[in-house]
Formats: sequence, structure tokens, C-alpha cells
Amino acid sequence: LQWDPPVCRVLRSANQSIANNAATAISWDTESKDTDTMHDPSVNPTRITIKTAGYYLVSAGVTYQSNATGERLTDVLFNGSLFLAMDTRPGSGGNGPEVTLSFARQFAVNDYFEIRAYQNSGGALNVGEGASGHEFGPRRDERHAPRERLLDHVFEGGAVGEGAVARVVHAGAVRA
Repeated sequence: LQWDPPVCRVLRSANQSIANNAATAISWDTESKDTDTMHDPSVNPTRITIKTAGYYLVSAGVTYQSNATGERLTDVLFNGSLFLAMDTRPGSGGNGPEVTLSFARQFAVNDYFEIRAYQNSGGALNVGEGASGHEFGPRRDERHAPRERLLDHVFEGGAVGEGAVARVVHAGAVRA
């Protein structure tokens, strides 16, 4: 058996400024892997667009600039209007807080989602460049992929580095 699911891993190569009190979509300018043309860095660089329908695991990590005031929030916006996941952390005066999240969900062809960053420190803050470990992407299971199986077979783990990264892994595409 060969298992070759669609995968998309995107990240930032430089800091991105996040204005105070404004949810801002992360603009992914670097692809480390995109086996199903889910991301286009020049057209809609904030989006990951599903090209193969199915169940997917989505994970993301955003590291914020160090600042002890306010909160840091990362969310996933689906098709421009529906929130799929969200996590928040308090500001930090030491190492900047990292906000990570992951979830499994079924997607249709041409569904898209964006990872957004929000902070309320009183001024603009950067989200970091680079990363390792987390990716943002979908994975399809042609049978019915219960969530538990997706989490067992899709998440590859790894250390999350400074920066902003996103990964999408498809849960299917098993071939004999």
C-alpha cells in the first residue's frame, strides 16, 4: 500500500505586522510543500483552498512579538465568514506567546480557510518569521475517517519554532 495524501505546508519568511484590535489574515509567502496546489503565494496568499474533497486535519501556530499587555488570539476563518477554531493566550513579556490550534473536519472542493491573528497590546505587534514542525493543510479519508483515526494517522508532530506556520494534510488517498 502507498499512502500519498495531499499536503500543504506554508509559512512566513519575514515578520508581519498585526495592528492593535484588528483580526488580520496571515499572508503566507513561502510554501515548503504543496502537493495539491492548495496555496498560491501571488493570488490570495492568505488562503488555503481545498482541491480534493474529504476529511482533513488542519493545524497552525503563530508566535507573537514579546509584549506583556493584552491577549493574543489565533483563529481559522472558513469561506470568509464561519469560525472553525480559535485559541487565545495572555501577552508575555518574556518569549512572545505562541498560539497553536488543530482540528479535523470534512471539506468540499473549493472550500477555503485563512489563519488570522489578533492582539490588543495597545500598538502594532509582529508575528514571527520561519517555523518548523506545524503545517497547515487538509487530508482526505475516502471511507469516513473518524476524528480519532485522523489524529492517530495524520498529525506528524514536531517542534514549533518562532514564527507563523500552517499545515493541511489530506486523510485519504491510499493506493494499493
